[in-house]
Amino acid sequence: MERTIPSVVWIHGWGQSPRVWDQSYRWLPDARHSLFTYADCDSVGQMRSRLHQTVSGLTGPVYVIGWSLGGMLALDTVLDSWEAGLRAAPNPGDFHCRIERLVLVGATLRFVAEDRASGWPERLVRRMRSQLADKPRETLRKFAESMFSERERRNREVVVARMSAAGADTDFTQRGLDAGLAYLAETDLTQRWQSFIRSRETGGEDQSGKARIATPPIMWLHGEEDPICPAGALQDIPASMKVLFPGAGHAPFWTEPDRFAEQLRRIAHEHQ
Repeated sequence: MERTIPSVVWIHGWGQSPRVWDQSYRWLPDARHSLFTYADCDSVGQMRSRLHQTVSGLTGPVYVIGWSLGGMLALDTVLDSWEAGLRAAPNPGDFHCRIERLVLVGATLRFVAEDRASGWPERLVRRMRSQLADKPRETLRKFAESMFSERERRNREVVVARMSAAGADTDFTQRGLDAGLAYLAETDLTQRWQSFIRSRETGGEDQSGKARIATPPIMWLHGEEDPICPAGALQDIPASMKVLFPGAGHAPFWTEPDRFAEQLRRIAHEHQ
């Protein structure tokens, strides 16, 4: 039987560009690759629509790999589609049915938290929105520089090179940047995620016993010393669904490319 070629959608994070994946997508040479873009998206609603359009235009099994805001947005959209199956008869064309694998890199269920070990204080996000309006380039640069762990910062050459390549040409609009920060400040996927996990544990049924259509396997890949989305926020993620990279910060695909590539190839191989 002829092997079906998968399509992989790569979604970058806030304030970055598709260039962050310049090396990463080469780790899956047998797949078709689609680099998501936030260009011309001034609202989260437009970002969601773009993601729907991107996935619906692909053939074969679809893998979605979302980093940071991109991962949170992808998970949110999958949960929306999955929950809609309770209100109307689901069909194979639904968003979550089209996705065969969802990989969340440096993502989180809730970006803001009172405990700094689990997220950012909301006041820091508000301050960042204010700074973004006054000094957008400087705000993006400082944010990019804050992505790395202490160990990674000691290797300045690597850090500076990765940061420069990633943030120099963001495809976000100014309004899109602000909308992304507002989304991060306001969104909490915790309860919806817990409902999703309960459904998987009961064989795809909710608490009322109503069957839900199958959802894509999800894997979280996360730096153990991520200063943007701290690993402490992953307490609600089952151990079998997450891989932590010791010493790594917010972008393990940059700073731990060999280990990251190994995990990515393992995930792809398991679901061929």
